[in-house]
Amino acid sequence: MEIGFTPCKHRSLIAAPKQTQRQDPAVETMLPNPIPMFTG
Repeated sequence: MEIGFTPCKHRSLIAAPKQTQRQDPAVETMLPNPIPMFTG
């Protein structure tokens, strides 16, 4: 489901996970979902 939004955002999360979290509050809640999916 999140795969559609991860292609571009996922790269930003890896580059600066802390910066993206503060910039996009919505990403904070999505982080726990997409991160494990792509990491594993």
